[in-house]
Amino acid sequence: MSARIENFAMHLHRLADFLSGRIGTVLLCVLLALFLYFALPNLLCRRRPRVIRRTFTFDDGPTPGVTERVLDLLDAAGERAIFFVLAEKALAHPELIREITERGHEIGFHGEKHVFLPKLFPTTEWASHARGLAGLRTMAPVRYVRPPHGTWTLTTLLFARTHGLIPFHWTKLVADWENPPTDELARRLRAIDGPKTVFVLHDGTEGEAHPDAAANMPAALEAFLHFPKMP
Repeated sequence: MSARIENFAMHLHRLADFLSGRIGTVLLCVLLALFLYFALPNLLCRRRPRVIRRTFTFDDGPTPGVTERVLDLLDAAGERAIFFVLAEKALAHPELIREITERGHEIGFHGEKHVFLPKLFPTTEWASHARGLAGLRTMAPVRYVRPPHGTWTLTTLLFARTHGLIPFHWTKLVADWENPPTDELARRLRAIDGPKTVFVLHDGTEGEAHPDAAANMPAALEAFLHFPKMP
């Protein structure tokens, strides 16, 4: 009887070793896949861009009534910017894309729609990028890309590389989407200002952003541009 128990225990131990080895291998493969698909693209692309001067960038637009105000402020201050637009909005307001480029600013690709890309199946993600970029390039040249939330996947990285798009991140967020008071947002901008700062603000409202954030942002931008350093 004891021999049978010992034999059963031996087989059970062998089975446990076999399963632990298989599970360990599967787990390692899953972790490697996650690293390659999510972590590595973000390590490569979420780096501070190399710029020769401070640069303003705007995400989630264009938005009628907001984007024009931003353009007026930039013109008055002699600043140039990159507008990372959503193709869906750009196609709905081609006059704003035309105005952005005619005033000497660049159009960047922010996606077809504002979605969290890791939730999409790779083929769905690629098809969305392809539609969005194709539509956007009928209106303006596009050199730079910044996905929604600045969150990359391997699919987006490969799409960018095969379509001549350059990843363009930021220096530091100022959380303008929270709709802070004008003085506070201007203070946040001053706190990160520098000769090679890449600012990111939002001339459109998406996702969990405060519904009034984009409309109120230009007032803080104006305060910052008029008084970049408080006395």
